[in-house]
Amino acid sequence: LTSVNYFAWDYGRSILTSLWNAVSVYNWGNAPTTPTTPTTPTTPTTPTTPVDATIVHNLIAALNAHSAAQVIALYNTNGAHVTATETIQGSDALTAWYTKFLNVTLPNATFKVVDVTGTAESIKFTWQAVSPSGNIKNGADTLGIINGKITYHYSFYIITPV
Repeated sequence: LTSVNYFAWDYGRSILTSLWNAVSVYNWGNAPTTPTTPTTPTTPTTPTTPVDATIVHNLIAALNAHSAAQVIALYNTNGAHVTATETIQGSDALTAWYTKFLNVTLPNATFKVVDVTGTAESIKFTWQAVSPSGNIKNGADTLGIINGKITYHYSFYIITPV
């Protein structure tokens, strides 16, 4: 590994300190200090673990149960959820966000998984939701999984009014 992008240094440094520390103390070994000519990417020699969609299906089941507590049980204590409008981190903030999402934004919604891809550590899935308040046809999320729990969760969706 000769380079890495780490965005949101300010947020990572102040809130996601464990992630910041991992990036900042990484042993770069003999990484070049001057730019090198890019090479053609090769197939990684380190195998990745195939995706296990269980956590996605558990997340959708918790959303269909309209239970913020069940959703939060899937997250690491300091997990973060990133949407187009905000970043929510920590169990209390996530509980408040999911409570509002399930009871105000999309009350009585029914959620379904459309597709799941990725690896055990980084899962991408598409989903849909139907609610008396609006519908989502284009849900596209990415989960970062550490020790079987959601550590980061990026969501993209557009709610179409009914």
